Amino acid sequence: MDSKYLIVGLVLLAAVGGVILFSQPQNLTGALVAKDVSSGKTISSVVIEDTVEVAVTEKESPVLYFYSDGCHFCQLQKPILDELATEGFKVKKMDVAAHPDYWQQYFVQGTPTFIANNGNGERLVGMQQKDVLAAWLERNGAKIG
Repeated sequence: MDSKYLIVGLVLLAAVGGVILFSQPQNLTGALVAKDVSSGKTISSVVIEDTVEVAVTEKESPVLYFYSDGCHFCQLQKPILDELATEGFKVKKMDVAAHPDYWQQYFVQGTPTFIANNGNGERLVGMQQKDVLAAWLERNGAKIG
């Protein structure tokens, strides 16, 4: 019976360790100005290569969307973004799994994260409901057309 608890404990420890390992930012610097809405702090980083996807992504969008295919909340966010795309909203998708340097460059602490890259640098962190996200995207110039 004790060995079952030991195995369960080790599995839980490995899972927590994996979450911590994959959520840590990498080490790079840069030059995009951003303002964290929750704390009011201004931060800066660099805009690097474009990641262009179909439907919700617009290369010229002033909003960067940081996501990972392995993120549960990003998967829940996807149909909302797809629906908003049909209404003319576009974001520039930034895959943190494919580009781990994004964590540090943009000071991303978790996914999903939206960052306005239009001068005001506002952030929206966590999964968002359609009405909240649509209002935020429109305020930050992500409605194309």
